[in-house]
Amino acid sequence: MRTLAPDSEVMPNTHQEAEMTTAGRFTLGTSLGILAMCLLLIAGCGNCAAEERFDGQAAGQGAIHVDQRVPILSIGTADGAEWETFSRIAGAVRLSTGTVVVAERNTSELRYFDARGAHLKSVGGRGEGPEEFGFLYGMWKQAGDSLGAYDGAYQRLAIYGPAGEFVRSIPIETAVSLGRPTVLSQFADGTWLVANAPSGRLPFDGGLIEGSVWTVARYSRDGRLLNTITGVRESTRWAHGLAGIPATPYLPFSVGIGVIAADAEYVYVGDGTAPTIARWGSSGDDSLAMQWDAPHRVVSSRDMQRYRDERSTPSRDDNPEAWRQYLREVPFPDSMPVYTRALVDALGCVWIRRFDPWGEGVSVWDVLSREGVGMGEVRLVNLEVLEIGGDYILGVERDDLDVPSVVLFPVVREVP
Repeated sequence: MRTLAPDSEVMPNTHQEAEMTTAGRFTLGTSLGILAMCLLLIAGCGNCAAEERFDGQAAGQGAIHVDQRVPILSIGTADGAEWETFSRIAGAVRLSTGTVVVAERNTSELRYFDARGAHLKSVGGRGEGPEEFGFLYGMWKQAGDSLGAYDGAYQRLAIYGPAGEFVRSIPIETAVSLGRPTVLSQFADGTWLVANAPSGRLPFDGGLIEGSVWTVARYSRDGRLLNTITGVRESTRWAHGLAGIPATPYLPFSVGIGVIAADAEYVYVGDGTAPTIARWGSSGDDSLAMQWDAPHRVVSSRDMQRYRDERSTPSRDDNPEAWRQYLREVPFPDSMPVYTRALVDALGCVWIRRFDPWGEGVSVWDVLSREGVGMGEVRLVNLEVLEIGGDYILGVERDDLDVPSVVLFPVVREVP
């Protein structure tokens, strides 16, 4: 259930890093008894449905309740041991045993915690060995509670068994005519879902540049290209020719790298500009265009001024005068994107996060069945979603000092 979207850090891009992405960042007091009740509800209905967090009223074909008042589990602190101090969380998953595994990019470790949050072990680490990572891009669950983790620096997969034991390393080839690969997840047949960056370099001067196309592909178990699935186009860039600031930023209010989400059967791909996302089978067939109702929002003069006001102070790496000129001259799109991220939950439902230009703490998710039927919406507060199970949602919360912790909340799905 990996996703490539601008809410997360972008993968390495051979034609140029995604600079100055302005939309955010290519890609889930309650007792354990309530969690058990959730599991029984899921087993009884197996239905994908969604609605707002606290009111419990159905909208569509059922309701989903995510009570964020008290987490079932919380892992992470500002002043604890190294294993419970997080900085750049690249992903988290919950195994069938209740064990939670957190991928910490700063140390390139996979950290295992039991169902109560006690640290069990850490594996991986920074280095060049087969069990180590140069750049830990992401992690996902596979069959039988094994894990896959991708090293973006050395273009290889590390596979770990259910107990965290290292199993093997798999190199991923750079296919002819395609750019640098990044593995996102595994299909049910053991093949890999890969996003390939565009190759070549962008011009540094020349005005608006149409977004490059990332290739979504399927690779064999041993890391070789089998077939392409589809492509997704980046947002438009502006090659402004100003010295001292990043050369080709996306336009303001852009999605950036397109949205890619997947489970073991389907891949969902879209550029975020309209309320539509395409579902593809792993062989590049079985395509379905999924659409839903979403508000259309133009970029107003007030939006433009707020954008300039909130970015009036240049970073320490930027030339101040060039930055001020950028803010005066940057072109704006006519309308806001519709969505900026997608995830597929354990029941095959697609959660699509609405675009939020200001990042004010509340995220709204439209939920669709895998056939594209609208199931309602979910509102979450101060939660970066990492995984959505049948009866839980796992994500990252940040306190007032921006210290992250991994939290687990119960999800109850009602029978319509």
